[in-house]
Amino acid sequence: MLHKTQIDLRKAELDDIERRITELASGRGYSEASSPNPYEHEAEAERLGFGTSKGLKLAAVIRALVGSDGDPREAGASIEKHYGGSHPVTKVANKALTNKALVTGVASSGGYVVPPDTLLELVELLRPATVVRAAGPRIMPMPRGTMTIPVQTSPGSAAYGSETGLILESQPGVGQYVATYKKLRAICRVSNDLIRYSTPAADSLVRDDLIRVLSLAQDAAFLFSDGSADSPRGLTSFANQWAATMGGSAAALNIGQNSTFGTGGNFITSNPAYSVTTMYDELAGAITKLSTANVPNIRRAWFMHPRTFWFLATALNSIALPVFPNLINDGLLWNIPVYQSTQIPITYWDPEGINQDLSVVILAEMSEALLLESSNLEIVVLREGATFDQFGTLHSLGAEDCTGYRAIMRHDFLLRHSAAVSVIQGVRWAPATS
Repeated sequence: MLHKTQIDLRKAELDDIERRITELASGRGYSEASSPNPYEHEAEAERLGFGTSKGLKLAAVIRALVGSDGDPREAGASIEKHYGGSHPVTKVANKALTNKALVTGVASSGGYVVPPDTLLELVELLRPATVVRAAGPRIMPMPRGTMTIPVQTSPGSAAYGSETGLILESQPGVGQYVATYKKLRAICRVSNDLIRYSTPAADSLVRDDLIRVLSLAQDAAFLFSDGSADSPRGLTSFANQWAATMGGSAAALNIGQNSTFGTGGNFITSNPAYSVTTMYDELAGAITKLSTANVPNIRRAWFMHPRTFWFLATALNSIALPVFPNLINDGLLWNIPVYQSTQIPITYWDPEGINQDLSVVILAEMSEALLLESSNLEIVVLREGATFDQFGTLHSLGAEDCTGYRAIMRHDFLLRHSAAVSVIQGVRWAPATS
């Protein structure tokens, strides 16, 4: 594609050719009456140093297009006015300019000199929505990077007695949670020339992308992380803890290999041969699990994949009425907000490896969820130093004339009571998609 300066130079060349032909045709070295017309005869055009007659006609058409900013109608009118209706250039223009694509859409037919319009806006990548923050956990500052949270581990006691009988002491058990910041990081190396010359601005693109990828990584961790590898624990990790407390076993949901379903606690295993009735009972069971564990009903939230959501939204009862009439319009399932995320998998395997299209539905009491923030989002621009790419190769920012953009978030996530989340595992609910 030609730069504007190059287009201006090309137009000047074409203007010079037109000037020379006009001089020749006016009697200074060329006479239309005595010599063949160079616009029609290849040999004459070559003899006069103008290349080919086809090239002359094409040059005249391109010159007119450049002068009309690529408008074929305006260019055609200009050519007819300048050359006359019977001139060879006018005849070629009438054919070529009846379809703009024959001239500006084909590089070799003129497209090189007509720069395309560019919208100064980048079409963003489609990504999942972040849902855990949106569901309203309690956000607390943790300025020193760690915080001790006292908790009651067992209740006191009370008993009836006689008028003068001894009153035995009641001693509730206490313990503590220790929250420690987890460091979520991302860094991007960008060529300084790209920053200088790109449109839209590359630095804005990189900054916005870093914010987005950190938010998505945080959201996935708050849903599913087990707390290993310096990451915070997610909702499913607390469900595993409660199951162990109640004498059950933890879930290990896998993609590409057989899973282990959780037992006891607040786990519910969905019927693989599902129906509206089984689905209804399992959802009710998730609510019942929280209620029987004495979890308050203040700010509950459902988390599920869009596939699951649309099955529920379109489910009909025996008289063809919606089972959950408020779900589509209000986003409420039994008056509890529903949050959809494609970061919730739909490709878990069952323990036998037979069904490999499983998902989960999570119900959590968000007033029990604590998001402890040790620092706000920090984005630093690095002019010097070094970065490692995804292959572990070291790159010097200064030597490679690059700039590094580094983003860091520090936080931790926990539930005040591990009983505050229930999980329906092995979910296959899905509307027909084919």
